[in-house]
Amino acid sequence: MAGEPLISFDYWKNLQITPQDIEFLHNHLFETETPLTTRELVAVLIHERNRAERLAIQQRRQAGGRVYTPRESFQAGEGIVFPALDWKHGKVASVRAGNNPDLGEFDVLTVQMEDGDERLFASRLAAHALNEEPVSAKSDDFDPDAILRANGHALDKKLREALKNDENIVRIAGRWFPRALLIDVNVGHLNLAEAVLDMSAGEPLPTSAC
Repeated sequence: MAGEPLISFDYWKNLQITPQDIEFLHNHLFETETPLTTRELVAVLIHERNRAERLAIQQRRQAGGRVYTPRESFQAGEGIVFPALDWKHGKVASVRAGNNPDLGEFDVLTVQMEDGDERLFASRLAAHALNEEPVSAKSDDFDPDAILRANGHALDKKLREALKNDENIVRIAGRWFPRALLIDVNVGHLNLAEAVLDMSAGEPLPTSAC
């Protein structure tokens, strides 16, 4: 069964740069200590937004109930989320003992689904394929290159404007870098450099003077 599209292309088309985005990119630049162009930072941001959005989708899917696996036990009135049913929600209406000698002891749950249907599910069932951990939001449909081709120029412009308004990040030779990592060149340093140049009449100093 096909699930809901995780992140549509409209998401990237309408994306607005937030203070949280700038903080993330600032930290990224600070940690890597490598100046990056606007387009390179856009690529970094696309990957981070993809990660964050998929995590949020996963959390929304699992909200309001425990994830169903047949080995677990459940109580009447408990909410359940079903990964194998496209993360549909349900509520346990009743629990009774199962009757199948081949399966050993297990329970049968009567679950009222969110769409109004009533369905039966096994619980306390040790051997079942669905006992494997449910897969989180898949990323196989994530194509950052396609996103850049479709929205790169617009995202470049949005991010460039946001970075220009942040005093903690500076642009040097077309690349962005945290201001805190720049060497602080004050008037004293400039005077010292001028004095050295005066001593050498503007010529390179011999190695013995270095």
